[in-house]
Amino acid sequence: MSLLAMVALPGSPVSAATPVTPSGSPPSSAVPSGAPDSAQIILQMDVCCGFVPEVVRQLSMPTFTLYADGTAIYRPSTGGTFDAPPPLMQAQLSPQQADALIGYALGPGGLAAADAVYDDRFVTDQPTTTFLIDADGVTRTVSAYALGFPPLEPGPNDAELARLTALANTLTNFDALVAAGHVESSQVYEPTQYLAVVTPDTSDGTAPASDWPITDVELVMPADGSAIILTLTPEQVSQVTTVPSGGVGGLTYTTPDGQRVSVTIRPMLPGEVAPTTAA
Repeated sequence: MSLLAMVALPGSPVSAATPVTPSGSPPSSAVPSGAPDSAQIILQMDVCCGFVPEVVRQLSMPTFTLYADGTAIYRPSTGGTFDAPPPLMQAQLSPQQADALIGYALGPGGLAAADAVYDDRFVTDQPTTTFLIDADGVTRTVSAYALGFPPLEPGPNDAELARLTALANTLTNFDALVAAGHVESSQVYEPTQYLAVVTPDTSDGTAPASDWPITDVELVMPADGSAIILTLTPEQVSQVTTVPSGGVGGLTYTTPDGQRVSVTIRPMLPGEVAPTTAA
């Protein structure tokens, strides 16, 4: 049975997954199980970063996140550019649809039986795919480097990686499930907060730079040349780009003291806590 059919079935049980004993520790980016259902992550996939421009790394965020209340927030599989990805989308799954997806992820998708880390691959400079799951008594992470690259020769983990690859493809192309009508509703995700990374401009200085436009946010760069992190409201971001936004990078501004800076802005997920330093 295809995942499309399984998710569409109104009574699809979570028992499609193989029962396992809980293992591992809570994913560091997941909201604790005691959090409200609207912020408790039960399934998430993040793909980052490999050998990519710094703006891509700063704009990176989970491709797919499913919350305990059935809300899914995901990146569309098409549209946008490397420095201006498309706006995130939000879908609502019924309890049966969410259960079916969790069952698929744990069972046919391979998360229940997978190792914690797959990093012995044959390529360099490729991204790492990380799955987080906190459902059905299972709380763990599974991380696979260069997932989806065919091996040069057969290996002992090929079947496991193939299942994880299929799961990754399903979550990466979640908009296909939405387009096929296998969710209750969908709409553009409207973040309540955005994350901005501000770094000293390291370009040749020939690109035009505007004055810092967000007047109610003081922009003072550290003397040591390090980056700063800002948390912005949609109203503040609207002074820079159209909202809701999937993120935008490569913005160049001049601070009140005349310093040129580069700014990247991306949406934040429900319950996400801003880092104290730029990665």
